[in-house]
Amino acid sequence: MDNYLIRHPSCVNVTKWNAVICNGTYAQVYVQTWSTQNLSMTIARDEYPSHPMVLRGINQKAAFPQYQPVIMLEKGYTIHWNGPAPRTSFLYLVNFNKNDWIRVGLCYPSNTSFQVTFGYLQRQNGLLSKIEEYEPVHSLEELQRKQSERKFYFDSGTGNSKKNDHTNLPNPKLNTRPKSHRDGHSYCSSQGCERVKIQAATDSKDISNCMAKAYPQYYRKPSAVRRMPSMLTGLCQDCGTRQVTKGS
Repeated sequence: MDNYLIRHPSCVNVTKWNAVICNGTYAQVYVQTWSTQNLSMTIARDEYPSHPMVLRGINQKAAFPQYQPVIMLEKGYTIHWNGPAPRTSFLYLVNFNKNDWIRVGLCYPSNTSFQVTFGYLQRQNGLLSKIEEYEPVHSLEELQRKQSERKFYFDSGTGNSKKNDHTNLPNPKLNTRPKSHRDGHSYCSSQGCERVKIQAATDSKDISNCMAKAYPQYYRKPSAVRRMPSMLTGLCQDCGTRQVTKGS
């Protein structure tokens, strides 16, 4: 019930489950950082900035901490840290279909310079292919107009970078959008795992949490992308499966 990354105003509260029933389209963002032990990542949806989620790395002592929140598609998010921002970060689009998108903002010091690239990572051999470079734009409005292009916007006033690619990042802000279809239930596209790499250069040691500057500037009024169906009041006449699983 306290997970505001995946809900909307029409969700149905079920108090006895401590949960909500929501509809929409969902996926995951797999975030990997280099040489940043013991960092916690805070992710907030632009519609619910007062209800962020704090994630610890899968292995706090690993050289490459990993975070994998479930998110609602077609929404904006910001990512913050409880220490200096990672100099190298990777965003993998997990279970995204072609043209699914989110906008993501990453928090960095205002004097940071960036190199942002996109590529397909082949799981079988670890090779990277079809590398493209993100280009900076001058405003968030321009970023939104060019959602289908590899663009990012760095808002030096908030320390937010945003990107395009049907995934968008604030602080730099990016749009992130897969270009390829998935085969069946594979969590990556048929061309490989689509990956955005953010290489940041800064000499700042400040904590990279810009929640106070990002909001209310990037706040958006909560809305449902898909209308919730009405709840059944009687017995469901055609529910569940017609097949019974045989015990082993």
